[in-house]
Amino acid sequence: MRFVFFFFMLFSLTAWAAAVRTPQAEAELVAERDALVPGEPITVALRLAAIPGWHTYWRNPGDSGEPTRIEWRLPPGFVAGEIEWPAPVRIPVGPLMNFGYKGEVLLLTRVLPPAGLAADRPVTLRAKAFWLVCEVQCLQQDAELSVELPVARKTAEDARWGKPIAAARERLPVPAPAQWLFAAKAEDGGASLAISPPSGVELKEAFFLPFEEGKVEPAAPQALAREGDGYRLALRAAAQPVGTFERVRGIFVLPEKSLVVDVPIVARFADLGLALALVLAFAGGLLLNLMPCVLPVLSIKVLGFAQGGDARVSHALLYSAGVLVSFWLLAAALIALRALGNQLGWGFQLQSPVAVALLAAFFLALALNLSGLFEFRFSFAGGSSGHFLSGVLAVVVASPCTAPFMGAALGYAVFESGWRAFAVFTALGLGMALPYAALAAAPGWRRHLPKRGRGCRASSAGCRFRFMRR
Repeated sequence: MRFVFFFFMLFSLTAWAAAVRTPQAEAELVAERDALVPGEPITVALRLAAIPGWHTYWRNPGDSGEPTRIEWRLPPGFVAGEIEWPAPVRIPVGPLMNFGYKGEVLLLTRVLPPAGLAADRPVTLRAKAFWLVCEVQCLQQDAELSVELPVARKTAEDARWGKPIAAARERLPVPAPAQWLFAAKAEDGGASLAISPPSGVELKEAFFLPFEEGKVEPAAPQALAREGDGYRLALRAAAQPVGTFERVRGIFVLPEKSLVVDVPIVARFADLGLALALVLAFAGGLLLNLMPCVLPVLSIKVLGFAQGGDARVSHALLYSAGVLVSFWLLAAALIALRALGNQLGWGFQLQSPVAVALLAAFFLALALNLSGLFEFRFSFAGGSSGHFLSGVLAVVVASPCTAPFMGAALGYAVFESGWRAFAVFTALGLGMALPYAALAAAPGWRRHLPKRGRGCRASSAGCRFRFMRR
């Protein structure tokens, strides 16, 4: 009797789940820990085990098939994340190529219990799983699954599933370390992925798997060739494309690990040439003034013209100097950071939450200023420092925008680096600064600018403007 009592207590304090079996596969929910802790995430895995000769699918199934899905049915207050997919294998099926898993796979999901979860009784986590299991023929299968866990203040690794789930986590693709450099270049019929591994690392076997369907042809051979100090992997575009093939997004699979890759596909810059890159950069700089990032700042500058303020050529030169210096600093920072192994491109500073927050606060203050709530003590439309800083501001806010012709020119600059990169950024800055400089140098053009409406105070930046003809 005592043995039965202790067996019942042990059973009630550990995770409990029932597996669902079909003739082709077995499915169940398993947990990494032996209990739930209020407010602390826990990893729950969908275990799929296909019989020999059959397989299930990755997030991108390849030429055929469909990915496994989980519909969570959790108690109130619980939140489930997305599936974390271990790196799959390539599975040839006749002339087709599928991406998936043979045998057993653990698809991980982080589940967050509510902080106020009571510990008076166990909690059952439920989900409905949908999977496709294939040999030559395919069968769509689904199952209602659940795992029951007690609630406790402390938790330990589940005796049965803790280590297998930890091993599955080790197979998850990871962001590429700084020592690895990736770049993608457009080629006839697709793209090529340039790989620069850390010093001393030789690649003998590797392949790329895209996250999205309809980008890379799954069954096409991926030739890995040595090129200089690195390698190049050929990627053929999908025969039945979905959308446009603009980025290489997926995982670079090595025998011992998988690296997440997400880089834009740039033009064939070796054929572009410096002269054409300069022309495209200058044209892109001109058009950048019309982008929503820059046009409001340029409007503040020409506000001084419309109010009859002094607009000497020296002011235009100071504004242009601010633009050029900012582009040079961006070029230097971009080249230096890429040399250190960072995968960065145009607008890289706006990947920082701090930079985005500061810009958002600044533009909120600027909007309140223009609405007449208050006025800045200094103006970006006047004063030597103001003219220079307005050029700096124009470049800072222009960085999230890309005008026509800029993409190819900036790609050339990034890949060529050195003085050619600075030349391209200089042409881009000259194109951006030209409209204001032209207005300052040609006073006759100012008659076509908008004039302030009646009743506006001369010092107010929040006046409404109307067009007037002279």
